[in-house]
Amino acid sequence: MRTRAALLGGLALLTAACAAPATRLAGRVLWQGDPLVGAAVTLEPEVGGAAAEAVTDADGVYRFPPVPPGTYRVRARGPLGGPPLGAVPGKNPVALAPGGDAWLGLLAVPWEEPVSRPLAAAATGFGAVGGTVRLDGKPAEGAVVSLYLDEAVRGPGVYQAFPTGPDGAYAVDEVPAGSYYLVARKRQGGGSHGPVREGDLYAVAPANPVAVAEAQETRLDLHLVRKERDDDPGAELLALVRTGLRGRLLDPSGAPAAGVYVFAYRDRIVGHRMPDYLTLPTGPDGTFALPLGDGGLFYVGARERSGGSPAPGERFGFYEGSPDHGIVVPRGRVLEGIEIVVRKVLEP
Repeated sequence: MRTRAALLGGLALLTAACAAPATRLAGRVLWQGDPLVGAAVTLEPEVGGAAAEAVTDADGVYRFPPVPPGTYRVRARGPLGGPPLGAVPGKNPVALAPGGDAWLGLLAVPWEEPVSRPLAAAATGFGAVGGTVRLDGKPAEGAVVSLYLDEAVRGPGVYQAFPTGPDGAYAVDEVPAGSYYLVARKRQGGGSHGPVREGDLYAVAPANPVAVAEAQETRLDLHLVRKERDDDPGAELLALVRTGLRGRLLDPSGAPAAGVYVFAYRDRIVGHRMPDYLTLPTGPDGTFALPLGDGGLFYVGARERSGGSPAPGERFGFYEGSPDHGIVVPRGRVLEGIEIVVRKVLEP
């Protein structure tokens, strides 16, 4: 008869064998195009576990030892003895897939501490947010500041300022007292929706979340950086959550459709709100990878733009594998070979 110790030992070996392989995260922190030496980068698990810290070397590179796959918040601050600088990714948390190596570059900006000042007149329970959006220290025109309730910073935000003028100033009035994540974006095409793309400017306040107090205006400047290249997190995140869809978009002739988003809603009524899940635009081969969290029933389609109602001439289409465009994705399954045909709106 096997002893209890032997059984426990066997279970421990089985658990170790079934554990997902760890991954290693490294990257470089830059300040005004140069490596930032001595910056402290923190890696904090989104669920449970202790935060880890790594310090950048002479090349501005940081490296963490292997960590379990999952989602992590990343933030950098420093260097010690230098000007107060901070850096965060364009979107937190960051997904680390099982096994292999992940690289995450960070662009440092001046660390601004929010400052509060009394409002002359404010409704009960409300405050305001304002400041200046800057690029290389100078006021930036045409940037849009959005306020979010969580770190995911998806969609247009719960509150949004008008685009900045030549002085770079922004203001959001009548904001309910609470904590908010501040983000500024300046897109090359001037649009107000969709993911930040290569060449676009964006700012994420290192001091997030920012407190807004009743009858107070929170003042905070935001510093823009330029997105260097497009990183579609879909394939990596799909490898992590192992639940979602893979496939390709086609035009009516059967050729790959590039430059089109794939979306998924949990609600059968596809309205004007942002989708629950959204890819970056497809590449030349039309392929997509769409992670879908814990799975379930989704209503899936594709479109050329990411905000507002479909416009005449826009490429648009639904998944046609079911009458209501719905597809059930079991948790832990990746459904392969999903094809969606997109046609120009108001064209046969």
